[in-house]
Amino acid sequence: MGTLCLSFVICVKKQYLKLGGSEDYCEPCPTNGICYDGKLECDHGYQKHGRLCLEDGDVNIASKKLSKWVEVRLCEAYAQLLCSGTGKSWVSEDELRNYLDEYKMRDNHALGEAIYMPAKQRAIETISNLLDRRTDNQGVEEFKCTELLVNHYKPLSCAARQWIVKHASLLLPVCVLFMGCILIASRAYQRHYLSVRAEQIYHEVLHCFMDMFSLIYLYRIVTVL
Repeated sequence: MGTLCLSFVICVKKQYLKLGGSEDYCEPCPTNGICYDGKLECDHGYQKHGRLCLEDGDVNIASKKLSKWVEVRLCEAYAQLLCSGTGKSWVSEDELRNYLDEYKMRDNHALGEAIYMPAKQRAIETISNLLDRRTDNQGVEEFKCTELLVNHYKPLSCAARQWIVKHASLLLPVCVLFMGCILIASRAYQRHYLSVRAEQIYHEVLHCFMDMFSLIYLYRIVTVL
């Protein structure tokens, strides 16, 4: 080419930009593109549109399904570990790939290799950014569902139990105070009830005596007559 270009640069004629002339010029290689000898090739999962590499819709959809599948598997296992003590939290990249291959085998519509391979690679990249990461003593990179994300996969009973245990120091005095209030209110009600009942009995006895005196008075009048 007439003009020296840096690596990963597309070289095109000015006539494509309708500027006239015969000299060559170079422009940067687009994102997700691979440029060599003035030619553009797109990464797996991207399609060439003019001088751009745009995302393949089928690959994008497949990668989202794969990412979600792995997220559910990892987070449910970690949630089970936190709630019942069984399960696992950290998995290696090889295990992630096995989960993805398992999804492919279970998929009723069996993804073709042309879509599955780039979707798998993109799903691994997405999951790597989504999960917690660490390197073990043997230098193997491992992944784990984040603490924030795992809360969405805990059963309601487990989440409630863990919340109570976590806030026990606050809940205990509140419960004692609440029970004390109930006890005081119960005693006050009993006293009020006994007071009202005593007053009712007093009036009933009073009415009884009044009726008795009335009968005695009538009896005397009748005997006098």
